[in-house]
Amino acid sequence: MRSSQGTYCATLDGGVQSCGAVWIDINGKNSPNTIARDIFQFQITKNTILPSRSTVDCNMNGEGWTCIRWIIEKGNMDYLRGK
Repeated sequence: MRSSQGTYCATLDGGVQSCGAVWIDINGKNSPNTIARDIFQFQITKNTILPSRSTVDCNMNGEGWTCIRWIIEKGNMDYLRGK
């Protein structure tokens, strides 16, 4: 697990106050070690930890950070098959 933090909280899209972030690799050193497949980002706020971004959209052509929200809300990884 890797983390980043600053000395202040910044406002993200959707008005979320982020005080830092953690990236979680759900299968450790095992492959594929790829964002949106086994590495996901969560935002740390003053009161909680949230899946990165505030939408359920998952853009595999971009950063892929929103995919953890997809998994939580839809209960699947169908975005990997283009669904």
